Amino acid sequence: MNILKRRHNWLALPALIVIVICFFSGFSSEAEPASVSDKLQERIQIMQQCLEGTITYNEAERRLSHIETQPLLAEDIKSLKSSVDTDFDTVHNMYIVEAEEKRNILGNCTYEIAVKWDMEGPMGRYITEGTYNVVTQKTGQKYLLSKFDLI
Repeated sequence: MNILKRRHNWLALPALIVIVICFFSGFSSEAEPASVSDKLQERIQIMQQCLEGTITYNEAERRLSHIETQPLLAEDIKSLKSSVDTDFDTVHNMYIVEAEEKRNILGNCTYEIAVKWDMEGPMGRYITEGTYNVVTQKTGQKYLLSKFDLI
């Protein structure tokens, strides 16, 4: 009888390890700072293309919906529909200077991200910097941008 208990423990331990690994793998996030950076770059590119007229508002909305969720998606669509290409300066490049995860609670990851912008406006080309509060929200199996606010 003692041998049966020992064999049972040898089977239970690996099974328990597999269960724990499977359980906690659901908490791992695709929303790494690099992934957030990629989504922010894509967001800027889509909005710029829409403002320049190289893609339609509907196409911009469709593409943004793959990387954004509410309320950011609604804010961006409203902004695009209410503006013309001369309302915004051209973004030549966006550099992520620093990205730090602040919180990760129930599928919402909050980051503080420092950005250096290479821009061009009516007065010429310039560089500006800002720090942003960026929130990603888990939607299905993906993390989507839900907030992008200047701090």
